[in-house]
Amino acid sequence: MRVWPQFVAAFSICMGAWSTGTLIAFTANILIDGQLEYNDVSYDKTETALVGGMICWGAMVICVPVGYLLGIIGRKITLLLTIIPFEAGWAMMFWSNSTGLGLASRFILGMAGGAFNVGAPLYAMEIAELKLRGMFGTFFQLFITIGILYGQVMGWIFHDNLGAYIISLWVIPNVFFIAYIFQPESPAFLLKKGKTEKCAKVLKYFRGDDYDPSAEMKEIQTQIDLERDAKGKCAETLKTKAAKKAVTITFLMMFFQQLTGINAVMFYTGTIFETAKLPISNYLQVVMVGVIQVVFTLISSVTIDRAGRKVLFLISTVLMAIGLLSIGIFFTVQDRIEPEESVIRIMAWFPVIGACIYIIGFSLGMGPIPWMTAGEIVPSVIKAPIAAAAGSVNWFFASIVSFGYPIVAGAIGTDTTFYIFVVVCIACVCFAIFLMPETRNKPLDQIQRELAGEA
Repeated sequence: MRVWPQFVAAFSICMGAWSTGTLIAFTANILIDGQLEYNDVSYDKTETALVGGMICWGAMVICVPVGYLLGIIGRKITLLLTIIPFEAGWAMMFWSNSTGLGLASRFILGMAGGAFNVGAPLYAMEIAELKLRGMFGTFFQLFITIGILYGQVMGWIFHDNLGAYIISLWVIPNVFFIAYIFQPESPAFLLKKGKTEKCAKVLKYFRGDDYDPSAEMKEIQTQIDLERDAKGKCAETLKTKAAKKAVTITFLMMFFQQLTGINAVMFYTGTIFETAKLPISNYLQVVMVGVIQVVFTLISSVTIDRAGRKVLFLISTVLMAIGLLSIGIFFTVQDRIEPEESVIRIMAWFPVIGACIYIIGFSLGMGPIPWMTAGEIVPSVIKAPIAAAAGSVNWFFASIVSFGYPIVAGAIGTDTTFYIFVVVCIACVCFAIFLMPETRNKPLDQIQRELAGEA
C-alpha cells in the first residue's frame, strides 16, 4: 500500500494551517511600543488590540456556516474558496490607508483561518488510512506552529518594511491553492453523495492501484448510514448524562486553552520582551519562542499516545503556570518595586525563560489535547454540531484575550494580568484532576459509560 499521495495531500491542505499561523504571528515582531504603524497610519493601543481581536471574531462567525458548506459542496471546494478571503484580506491590509480598512482586513482573514480550523483536519483524517490517522491528526496544529514561526522570522527580517512583510505572508495561501487544487475530493464526501465509482478511484489513488477499496468503502458507508439515522436525535442525545458531561468538558477545555493566556503571549511576545531590555535582539527572542513551540509540538505528537492525555495535560498546565508566574514576578519587580539597575539586569531573563517554559507547556498538552479529547468524548450523533460550536466558543474566548490583554494590562498592570492567567491555570489543574477523563486506548462506548457514572 502506497502512502506518499496521502502525505502530499495532507501537506498541501496543511499549507492552509501555515497561512493561519501567520495570522496569529502577525503582530509578534512588528509592534513599536505596543502599537502598530503602517502606511503612515498609526493604530492606538485599543486599535492595536483590535488587530488581534478581529482575527478571532472573523473565525468565530465562520465556524458554523463552514460546517454546513463542507457537507453541501464538499471539503475540497469549500477549502479552495478560502483563497477569496485570504486574497481580499491581504490585499486590503497591503493597501490600507486607514485603521478601519486595516481592521476589516483582519476580520476577513480571520474568516479564512477559521474555515481551515474546521475543514482541514476533517479532510486530512478522511484521506488517511487507519495507521496514519493519529499522525495526520497532529499535522494541523504542527503546521499552525510552523506558520507562527515563519511569521515571526519574516517579521524579524522585514520589521522596517511592513509592505514586504505583508507580501511574505500573502504568498503562503497562494502556495496552498496551487498545491491543493490538484488533490482529489475526500472519499467520504464522494460516497455520501452517491459517487461510488469516483470514491473507489480516489481510494486507489491514495492507497495504490492494486488496492481493493471495497472493505474501506463499506466502513465509510456504515458511518454515513449511522449519521443519517441519527438525524433528529441530537436533542434526545443531549439530554443524556454522558452527553451533558462531555459537552461541558469540551467547552471548559476551550475556555482553559484560551483563558490561560496563549494569545497574550503569542500576539504580544515582542512587546513583552522589549520591556525586559536584554542585550540580545527582541526579534531573536520572539523567533526562539517560535522554534520551541514547533519542537515541542512535534514531541507532543510522539508522546501523547504513550503518556496519556490527562497526565500530559496536567504537566502542561503546571509548566504554563510556572512560566506565567515568572513573567508576572518580573513585571511586579520592575513596575512596582523599582529596584536597582543590577537587579533588573538579572531579572530581565525572567520573561524570556518564563515565556519559553509557558510555550513548552502549551505545546505539550494545552494546545493539542482539548481538540483531541473533544473528538474522543462527544457522542457521534452530536459530534458535528458540537465541533462547530466548540470552534466558535474557542475563538470567542481567544478574542477576549487578544483584545482584552493590552487594555487590562494597562488598567491594572501587566503583572496582575499574568497573575490572573496563573489563577486560571490553577483552576485548570483542579478541572483536570476531578473532571477530565482519560481517553487513551478507550473506545467511545467505554468513555460514554464512564461519563455516565456506570463504569
